[in-house]
Amino acid sequence: MNVLILNPRKNYIELFYYKNNSLIVRDMIFAGLKDKIYKDYYFNILNNYFMKSELSPDYLIIKSLYGGDIFNKPVLYNNLVLKQLNKIVNKSPLQINLLIEIINGCRRLFDTVPIVLFFETSFFHKLPVYEKMYAIDPDISNNNGFFRFGYHGIHHEAALNFIYDSEIISKFNNRILSVYLDKNPEIVAIKNKKPVTVTSGATPLEGIMGEKKCGKLDPSIVFILIKKLKIGLEKINYLLTQQSGLYGLTGKKISFLDLYNLNVCEFEQAKTIFEYNIQLEIGSGISAIGGLDYIIFSGNYSEIGKYLLKDLNGYLNHINNNLKIYFFNDSIGDAVLKLFNYHFFKKKIMI
Repeated sequence: MNVLILNPRKNYIELFYYKNNSLIVRDMIFAGLKDKIYKDYYFNILNNYFMKSELSPDYLIIKSLYGGDIFNKPVLYNNLVLKQLNKIVNKSPLQINLLIEIINGCRRLFDTVPIVLFFETSFFHKLPVYEKMYAIDPDISNNNGFFRFGYHGIHHEAALNFIYDSEIISKFNNRILSVYLDKNPEIVAIKNKKPVTVTSGATPLEGIMGEKKCGKLDPSIVFILIKKLKIGLEKINYLLTQQSGLYGLTGKKISFLDLYNLNVCEFEQAKTIFEYNIQLEIGSGISAIGGLDYIIFSGNYSEIGKYLLKDLNGYLNHINNNLKIYFFNDSIGDAVLKLFNYHFFKKKIMI
């Protein structure tokens, strides 16, 4: 079985092609994320790429960030799904319109190939109401979609399945922390296979500081910036999403891996703040699920977990001296493929 996976990113589309569960091609199709989606723009880009390739998929999977509020699991694309997508365009116009445009392009290129949609936010549809809701007028929340979601649900779900495949888990030892370490880290506390807390919010901006995003922030700071610095919302958005976090603290375009691999004194304060962010959220998650039985580190920077554990070991052993620790290093392509097999064929696969 040949499976093609497309992962739209900010300036490109990440591509994975698997044959019988083995990765054959991993590539990038450069296509800047536009403020306006032009008709046939993505069809032309995809067409130019696939005309030069010999890829012949049996299934085509497209990953989307948004959509989990109405699709609580991966779905096989059809006209009804398109109608549902059109209903939520106003919640995230750029992302959903991008998804629809890529779907339309793929349908023209692979007209007989089934298309499956995966949504990063699907894993969080069972978040408790008390975790989802903000303390504002419910009508405002409902009308504008102001609810807390996570944005790396595919990795969290795949990591969760990895633990369940590796362990015999009972109702007495099912408290799990999933720590996703990447450019924008995210921590989820899980009990009975359901997320209980998540560090992200109504947008990915909230939560743990990222390489460029600020993370948790007093909302009043936005109004102060407008009033005192006389800057507009677009510039503030750029400041908080592209010039804050690790970049804001150090003034350097470095990664979280650099914090640990370069061992530069001037980065120590940023490392301390980052580690404090992580420790605070881990403690909060453990409190929410009443203890901890497993902790799993995933994402491109999962190896950072071993450094974080040095400071956390005493505390974690105090919580549970039988705590089991896992590292899940799958790429997003591998994670999607495993969940695809699990959801549609009920098969466990090794990659």
